[in-house]
Amino acid sequence: MTLLGKLERAGRAVEDALLVGLLAAMVLLAGAQIVLRNLLGEGLVWSDQLLRIMVLWVGVLGALAASRDNNHIVIDLVPKLLPPRAKRGIEIAVFAFTAAVCALVAWHSARFVLAEYGLSQPLLGPVPGWAFQTIIPLGFALIAWRYAVYTVVATHATLYGPIPPQGQQTGSERQAP
Repeated sequence: MTLLGKLERAGRAVEDALLVGLLAAMVLLAGAQIVLRNLLGEGLVWSDQLLRIMVLWVGVLGALAASRDNNHIVIDLVPKLLPPRAKRGIEIAVFAFTAAVCALVAWHSARFVLAEYGLSQPLLGPVPGWAFQTIIPLGFALIAWRYAVYTVVATHATLYGPIPPQGQQTGSERQAP
C-alpha cells in the first residue's frame, strides 16, 4: 500500500473514531443529564452548552465522512434521463460547484473564527468559543479539497479514461520486450 493510501486509511479511522466517540459521549451526557434532572432536580450546569458544541462537531464530521465516499444527498432525476457523457459532465459541474461552495464557506467561517479569536470570550469554562468553532473552517476546507479532487479525477476519466491505480503502468508507459 502506498503512503497516500495509508494516510487515507488513517484519516478515515480518525474521522470514524471522532464520530463514534462524540456520538457516544453525547448519548451518555444527555442521558446523565436527564437522570440527574429527574432524580435530583438539577443537572450538570455545563452539559447543555457542551452538548450544543458536540452537535456542531458531529454535524461537520458527519458531512466530512459523507464526502469521503461522495455519499451526500443528491437529486438525480435529470442525470438519469441523460446519455452517459452528459451525465458525466453534470457530475463534474456538481463536483466543481460543491468544491467552490465549500471553499467559500471555509473561507468565511475562518474569518468568523478569527474575529472570535480577537474577542476571546469564554464559551465553556475558561475555553474560548473560537477553539470549538475551528471545526467549521477545517471541516469545510477538507470537504472542498475532496470535491476538488473528485472534479479532477472525473474530468480526467471523461477526457482520458480512468486513472490507473498507483504501481500499474498505462499502455503508453509499458516497455516493449
